[in-house]
Amino acid sequence: MAYKILIHPNLLYKLEYMTSKYDHEIGGYLTGKINNGVIFLDDILIPNQRVTNTNVHIGPEDQIELRRKYGSKVFTIKGHWHSHHSMGAFFSGTDEENMRNIMVREKLFVFIVSSYRNNAFEHLVRVSVRDPITLDLNSCDIETYSYEIEDIKEFISTITPTYVSDSEDTSEDAMSDDEESEKETLQPECKKCSYIKQDCTCDWFEAKEDTEESVDTDDTEDIGESTTDEDLDRYR
Repeated sequence: MAYKILIHPNLLYKLEYMTSKYDHEIGGYLTGKINNGVIFLDDILIPNQRVTNTNVHIGPEDQIELRRKYGSKVFTIKGHWHSHHSMGAFFSGTDEENMRNIMVREKLFVFIVSSYRNNAFEHLVRVSVRDPITLDLNSCDIETYSYEIEDIKEFISTITPTYVSDSEDTSEDAMSDDEESEKETLQPECKKCSYIKQDCTCDWFEAKEDTEESVDTDDTEDIGESTTDEDLDRYR
C-alpha cells in the first residue's frame, strides 16, 4: 500500500530551522493524523534530550516530562524526526536500532532525518508498517499542505443547504432585479438637477415640502368652542 505524506508548511520551516541552526543533532516527535492512507504531519514536540554531534538520547524520564509538557498532544504522535546537521540525510546504524525499538509498540510510524549542506536542505523519509504486514517504505516523498484548507473542505462537507427556486423564494431579500430597478425608478427626481432626493444638492425638495405644508395649514378648519354639534358631526 502506498502512503502519501503531507506536511504543514510551518512544521517544515521548524525542521529546517533547527537543522541549520544547531551544529549538533536534535530530535523530536511528529504529530498529526492518518486518514485513508494519507499521513498529515502538523507539528513537532521537543522533549528533554542529551545530544552530541552524532547522537540524540531521549530517556524514560524525558518521555514522562514530555507528557507533562504537552498534555494530550502526545496521543497524536505519528512519527519521529532528528537532524544530521551537515552530515547528509541518511539513517545510521544507531538510527536503525532506535527505529526497530520504536516499531515494537507501533503499527505505523514515520521517520524523518534532515540535513543542511551546500546551501540546500535534504529530507529522508521512511514509513514503517507492522500491521497487517511488516513493511518499510524508504525515500518517501513529502508535500506541503495547510490545515486551513483541509478544515474548510471538512466544514463545507457538513453543510446541507435546502435548495429553493427563485419562484418559491418569498423572503424580503428575494426581490428580483426588475423589482429593485422599478423601486429605484419610482423615487422622485429634482426638477432642477434631476437627482433623487438623497443626492440632490439644491433646495427644490425643501421648497416643495414647505409649499405642501403651507397648503395643509390653510385647508385646516378651526374647531373651537363655538363649533356646533352639527359641525362636529362632519368630522366624525
